[in-house]
Amino acid sequence: MIRIPDEILQELADKLARLKPRDAERLRLIERAAHLFACSPKTVYRQVAKFHSPKRCTRSDKGHPRRHPEADFKRWVEIVAAVKLATINQKKRRLSTARAIELAEEGVYIEGHFEQIPKGVFRRACCDQWMRWLGIDIRSSLRQSPAIRFEARESNECWQFDISVSDAHYLAEQKRLPEAGQSGWPHLGLFSVVDDHSRVNYQEYHLVYGEEVEAALLFLFRAMGPKDDPSFPFQGIPKMIYIDNGPLAKSRVVRRVLEEKLGITIKTHETPQAAGARRTAARSKGKVERCFRTLKESFETLFHFHKPDSVTEANRWLLNHLLHYNCQKHPTREGSRIEVWAADLPPEGFHQMCSWETYATFAREPEYRTVDDNSQVTLDHQVYRVTSELRGERVEVWKGVFDPGIYIQDKGGNTHGPYAPESGAIPLGTYRRWRKTEQDRRIEKVEQLAQKIAIPRETLFRDRRSEEERSRVYDLRSTPFPQPVGLWSENYGSMKEARRGIYTQFGIPLGELSDEALWQIDEILRETLNRREVYRRIKELFAQMGIGG
Repeated sequence: MIRIPDEILQELADKLARLKPRDAERLRLIERAAHLFACSPKTVYRQVAKFHSPKRCTRSDKGHPRRHPEADFKRWVEIVAAVKLATINQKKRRLSTARAIELAEEGVYIEGHFEQIPKGVFRRACCDQWMRWLGIDIRSSLRQSPAIRFEARESNECWQFDISVSDAHYLAEQKRLPEAGQSGWPHLGLFSVVDDHSRVNYQEYHLVYGEEVEAALLFLFRAMGPKDDPSFPFQGIPKMIYIDNGPLAKSRVVRRVLEEKLGITIKTHETPQAAGARRTAARSKGKVERCFRTLKESFETLFHFHKPDSVTEANRWLLNHLLHYNCQKHPTREGSRIEVWAADLPPEGFHQMCSWETYATFAREPEYRTVDDNSQVTLDHQVYRVTSELRGERVEVWKGVFDPGIYIQDKGGNTHGPYAPESGAIPLGTYRRWRKTEQDRRIEKVEQLAQKIAIPRETLFRDRRSEEERSRVYDLRSTPFPQPVGLWSENYGSMKEARRGIYTQFGIPLGELSDEALWQIDEILRETLNRREVYRRIKELFAQMGIGG
C-alpha cells in the first residue's frame, strides 16, 4: 500500500478543516491527492483519518496527586461520593459536590469511626473529575445491574403466571351485573400462564375487581386440566409456578391449594433487601408479558370492529387465537410450541389434574364458631341458618372458595350442609363519561372513516390452523393423580364397605332390619356403588318403610 508523506497529510488535513462538511471542494482535494500518489480516494480518506496531529504537552504526573499520597487521596474522594450518595431521595436529587466537600472537611462518622479530610485539598471541579476517573459517580451508582434470564429444561417444569387488564375494558354483560354498584363495574381481567420451556400459552377472560383468589384458582384448574380440543393437549400439574409478589402470592388459600395439596412450588420475585440497591426487586416476567403484548396487538385490536357481548363469547374467540398461536414455530427449537411441549415432557409424563370435586375441597378453610340460640352462624358478615341440633355447640365451619354455602362439622366428626346465606346487600351503581380532548377532535375525520370500516364476523370464528395441525394426535404419557388421604372416593370398593357406610351414615344396624329391607338394600348395592346414589336411594327406602323416624 502507498504511504502518503506526513507533511502532505498535514497540509491536506488543514485544508479540509477550513471547509464545510458538505463542501464540493473537499472531494476535489481528495481526488487530486489520490491521482498524485496513484491510489484510490478511500486510501486518502483512511490515511487522513489515521493521521495523528502533534500531541498536546502535559505534565508527566497527570492523573496523580502531587501533594498527598494517592491512596489517601482516593479515600477522600470516596468519602465525598458517599456523602452525596447517602442524600439521594426518591426523585434522585442529592447534595451538591461543594456542600459534600464542606461536610467531609468538618468530619463524618463511618461505622463508628470519625474521619475528616484536610481542608483545601479539594475543589469541586477536581473532585468531580476524580469521581469520573474512579467510576464512582452518582449516575453509575443508579444504573441497574443486568438481568439474568433462565429457561426450564423440560415441559411443565416451570409455568409463569400473571394477570393483566384487557384493552377491551367493558362489555355489555358487565353493565347488567347486579354487583356493579358503588364499586363500579368489574373490569375484564386477562389471566395467562406460559410454559417456560416450550412457550405454550393458555389464557382466559374473567370479570374481576382485582387479583381475586376465586378467579385465579378457577383459571389454574382449567389450565392444568385436559382441553376439549384433542389437538391442544396442554395440561398437567407443573412443578413450579413463577408469579409476582402480589395478593395471590400472599394468599393463604392459594398457598394451601397449590403447595400443600397439589405439590406445586410457588416462586416469587426477590425482595428489595435481597435484590440490593442497584437492582429492582420486581422485574417484568418477559415470557408471559410478551404473550400479553402479542394478544393485545394481534387479537384485541379486532374488538374495534366486533366487541364480544359476554365473557363466554370472548373466551371462545380467544381459544381460536391461542390454537393458532401455539402452532407457530418455537423461537429457539425445531417445531411449533405445542410440538416442543409434547416432545420434551419428563420421562414419567405429565401429572394428571384431579377432579373438580376434589379441587373444590382443597380450597376450603376451617374456622370455629358457636351456634347461637336461633341456630344461626355468622361468617364474613353473612348469616347462615343451620340445623337446630347444633344450637349452643362449638362447631368447625368450612367455607370454600367455590362452595355455594358453608359446611358444618360437629364434635362427633359429622358433616352438615351446605347452608346458604340468608341476606345480602345490593349496592348502587354509578359511572362517569370522559369528554373529548382537542387531540381527539383533530382526528375526527379518521374516526369517522374507522366507524365505516368493518370485517366479516366469521373472521373471529375461523380456525387459522392447517388441516394437519387440527388432525394431529399426540401420544402423551401421564401420571394419575393420587387420591388424598382421608378424602372419600366417589364409589364404594365393595358391597361390604357400602353396608358399613350405610350404618355410619344413618346410625341403624342392618341386623335389626327386616328380611325385605335387607333384600332391597342388596338390590340397590348390586345396581350401583356410587356414594351419592346409594345415600339417596337408601334414604327413600327408609322413608317408605318408616325406619329411623
